Amino acid sequence: MDILQRDESTWVLQSHELEVELDALSLALAVNHKPTEHRWQMPREGPHDLTIKTASGTETIDLSHFQEKHITRIAGGLEVELGRLPVVIQYLLREDPDTLIVRLVPTTETPALAIVGSSYPRPFLTPAQETVHTVIPMGYGFLIPGNWTKDIPAPSEAEPLTMPWWGVLDDKAGFLAAVENDADMALGIVHPAGGPTQVYPRWLASMGKLAYPRVVSYQFVNDADHVTLAKLYRKLAHQRGRLRLLSEKAEENPQLERFKGAPLLTQTICVHDRRTFTYQVTSFTEVASRLQQFKKKTKLNTAVLLLAGWGRRGRDNLYPDVLPPCLEAGGVEGLRGLAAEVEKQGYLLALEDNYYDIYFDAPSFEEKYLIKGAGGKFLRDNSRAGGLSSTCCVRAAQEFLRRNLEVGGCDCPSLLTVAEPHAYYLDRWLRTCECYDPEHPLTRSQCREILADIFEYLGSKKLVVGTQAAQDWIQPYLDFKFANHPWQVTQEGSPEKAEAVGVPIPLTSLVYSDALLLPGQVTGNTEVAKAHAFLFTLMTGNAPLVKLPANQDDWESVNALSPLWQFADAVAFQELESHKFLTSDLTIQQTRFALGAEVEVDFSNGEYAVRGVEKLELKDNAPT
Repeated sequence: MDILQRDESTWVLQSHELEVELDALSLALAVNHKPTEHRWQMPREGPHDLTIKTASGTETIDLSHFQEKHITRIAGGLEVELGRLPVVIQYLLREDPDTLIVRLVPTTETPALAIVGSSYPRPFLTPAQETVHTVIPMGYGFLIPGNWTKDIPAPSEAEPLTMPWWGVLDDKAGFLAAVENDADMALGIVHPAGGPTQVYPRWLASMGKLAYPRVVSYQFVNDADHVTLAKLYRKLAHQRGRLRLLSEKAEENPQLERFKGAPLLTQTICVHDRRTFTYQVTSFTEVASRLQQFKKKTKLNTAVLLLAGWGRRGRDNLYPDVLPPCLEAGGVEGLRGLAAEVEKQGYLLALEDNYYDIYFDAPSFEEKYLIKGAGGKFLRDNSRAGGLSSTCCVRAAQEFLRRNLEVGGCDCPSLLTVAEPHAYYLDRWLRTCECYDPEHPLTRSQCREILADIFEYLGSKKLVVGTQAAQDWIQPYLDFKFANHPWQVTQEGSPEKAEAVGVPIPLTSLVYSDALLLPGQVTGNTEVAKAHAFLFTLMTGNAPLVKLPANQDDWESVNALSPLWQFADAVAFQELESHKFLTSDLTIQQTRFALGAEVEVDFSNGEYAVRGVEKLELKDNAPT
């Protein structure tokens, strides 16, 4: 690797495949990728490069207008000092593979001068052309064509990436941008109707300062597509310890083997909604009867009953005080009887629970258990069925969970004794929080560590563990997760009313299909959306997530989903190796799994075909 100063304003880093130019005046980067002869250029101006906090308030800094820059050579690259600002920027070049690394490293931050946000490095500029695609791993993943006709709202800080990377493809040239230590990071996306697209990292403050190095690496590739980028990240995930295969997890917990191809049958026991004065109860005995009918009609040997609203006052009520189980539904003995019926049918019982929310009328509620913001205030949320709630500190949540599972309460035995569940699903969790309560301060990184301990604890109880819309840092401790299917990826509003953002692609499955079970939601607000969800679930080899049938119409809907669990069983625990668009309009797509199974789907007419699986040749139209 060579470093040279071409002139007063241009520094150059050179490797076998890359030539990186740093403009000393603006700190704009340009990268010449020699194998593709493609030049990637950042804009000269960055109005939100840095946000600083001073004694008089906050201000944003465009580094192109900042005069106090001093550039020096360091091992492997260059370093820029920024005068009085408590941060240096490093540009490093690594070989094998040739990679550009940009690091923002804090120096001496104080309450009177700290970095509280950054959108540097800036995005690489791309044209508004259909040959350009931005690859975004949010939800299951999607592509944004450079000339996409719809405006894409900027994601909020509360909408984290499923995996900490993004990429850009310009014809066959491209790059993967991967973030290290992503606890305090969000993604900036700018795409007006018609394009172009700009994507960049948004570094968030950690307890009011930059606190630690923020690092993004760019690996440039040729003859690439979105699968190339996903597989590059898969290698990184393995190197970082985030790729733990289902086969390895099943060695520690054999119950996981029984999840192969198993549809997840959802059932809510109690709905107590103060907003609409709704009160509905389905008894544990009635659910047991429905499960018997399900086994009788489908002849399925494996299924998972995912039970929600089983607690004292139903779903989204009285958390964390869920015990005893809903008395109107049958209480302790009712839940115990249902658990016995699940076992009798050869199925698995998964309990849904929630330790993210804590309700003000819960017997255990105390203000000391709440997450507090920088101003010392806590969230008051009155949007859910159970009334006023807030966010529970993960340290307290850890103790509440152990209490309910192992000790019990209110003259009720522990959940592990009563229900003997095979799996546990934690709703709304893995949204990492900061807490400014002086009694239990918490960074997002510390929050992750405690959550990892909680999931590891559940695994130690031989429970198959699931959650909602998880990021991949928890993957080693997680067995299954739900995410809205690609036709429900929106920034706001009800999922049932959502439309696709960009072109949906199975990025999560391309990285983690053999490491996470990803049950597919096969719902939608239109028949077309339902058919699309079916096809997407089929081509990714996932079992469906459906309501336990209660009437004839429900039975017809569930029977139509049988190809999903048949194929999911055939390709369970296999890597999804490829995904292709077979037509220029992107409607006909093909996937291939590690042992040769292939699926071809047509999103324009709902047709599909499965090949390469012994004794399983499926060809039909998606149900609507």
